[in-house]
Amino acid sequence: MNTRFQLIVDKMEPLLEQLKGSEIRNRRNLKGIPAKGVYVFYEHGKPIYVGRSNRLRDRILEHSRPSSTQGSATFAFKLTQEELDIPIGHAAKDNRQQLEQDDVFDQEYSKQKKRVSDMPLRVVDIEDQATQMIFEAYAILALETTHYNRFETT
Repeated sequence: MNTRFQLIVDKMEPLLEQLKGSEIRNRRNLKGIPAKGVYVFYEHGKPIYVGRSNRLRDRILEHSRPSSTQGSATFAFKLTQEELDIPIGHAAKDNRQQLEQDDVFDQEYSKQKKRVSDMPLRVVDIEDQATQMIFEAYAILALETTHYNRFETT
């Protein structure tokens, strides 16, 4: 196995424990979070969505900002698709823009962005891009968030 990859893999479980033990935050309590890393949204005490960013604070806020579009509030978009019984992962990019123009979708999308804004979250500081990417996938599997975190590509 590639030495660098093995070194990153060896960090996965300690990073997961660090994430699980990190301070529970909310949208209004992001002061002092790291600039880069991985975040997890929780609902009813259960992890439901994992993401990563090199601008954590802004990225977390984008998920729930009322003015955010499907390109930046992707988690809320998925929640809206689920609520309106639109198969998740089946909305092509041009369909997504059409959906945002639909009044029913738009109202539900606003509701789901508010829902995300109320979710507690945890973050872990990860500077290295490769480690972030691999840990995001590891956390998705370990925390069982694959309902909203899909590995499908278009």
